[in-house]
Amino acid sequence: MDRANKKSGQPYVGGDNDDKKLIDYEELFKLFLLKRKVKLLRYLFSLDRKLFEFHADLFLMALELEAYDMAALLFKEFFRLLRNLDP
Repeated sequence: MDRANKKSGQPYVGGDNDDKKLIDYEELFKLFLLKRKVKLLRYLFSLDRKLFEFHADLFLMALELEAYDMAALLFKEFFRLLRNLDP
C-alpha cells in the first residue's frame, strides 16, 4: 500500500514505528557531515536512541569521507565511548 498524501504527493510520515523505516538517519548523518552542519548533527544526537545512536562506525565514516575536522569534533564529544570499545 502506497502511503502518500494524495493532495501533496509527499510520503506519509506518522507513528513512531514508521519514522525509522522512512528516514535513513545514517544517510542524514553522512550528508550533515559532508556539509559541516554541526547544529543538525547535534539534533541527530539529541534524538531518541531507538532512532539514532552514536557508534564507532560513524566516527570511522567521518574519517573515510576525509572530514577530519568533523571526526575531531566527534572524538571530542564521544571520546569516553570510543576509548571503552573493545578492539
